[in-house]
Amino acid sequence: MDTEVISYNLDATPGYEFFRVLDRSRDALRRDTGFQLKTASTIVEAQAAYAYSPTDGRIAQISNPQISNQTFSYAYSSNSNLLATVTGPIHTVINEWEPTRDVLDTKTNKLAITVISKYDYAVNAIGQRTGVATSGTAYPAAPPTQRHRLPSGPKLALELRRPRPSHQRRKQRRHQRPRLPLRRHRQPHRSSRRRHHRHWYPQLHGEPTQPIHIIPIPRISPIV
Repeated sequence: MDTEVISYNLDATPGYEFFRVLDRSRDALRRDTGFQLKTASTIVEAQAAYAYSPTDGRIAQISNPQISNQTFSYAYSSNSNLLATVTGPIHTVINEWEPTRDVLDTKTNKLAITVISKYDYAVNAIGQRTGVATSGTAYPAAPPTQRHRLPSGPKLALELRRPRPSHQRRKQRRHQRPRLPLRRHRQPHRSSRRRHHRHWYPQLHGEPTQPIHIIPIPRISPIV
């Protein structure tokens, strides 16, 4: 056993609030076979166990005996240390690598025979990832192409230069300017409209604007 005691000071005052003990285990070849995280009273809070392949010495399984003891199995690509598959209690992860270099080509997550998600990577000549294509039940099919598309390029410039119809311009101006209360004026009757107009605006009809003074003429008696 390789034991390490971890002390925690949360408030920066002298003394420690609690402790944890980390026990690491090793096999005869001095390889890590797991760990246990315990409280000060040696109660196990977390645990993991490692198992190695007897043929190539690489990690073959990782389990958690403290919680569920479920096992994750690891398999590698032939003649390499590249991880090929990870098989868990529920699903499987599959990695596919390029044949001439250590570059991940695709990653697939499967539930039995159903592909939940798949990632197909595009990588350039110097190993940099430039794109990814997704598929599987986690990625539904793309929606159908819409009939009305936004204009672009020369069509967009033409749409911006095209004047709007007059009713749209009037509607836009009506929303932009403040609305004032309408003032209704009483119109005179048709029969008196001309007289009313001539009374207030006599200069428009060639009539004098000054009042007219009438000089009385004396009456002359006829000669008999």
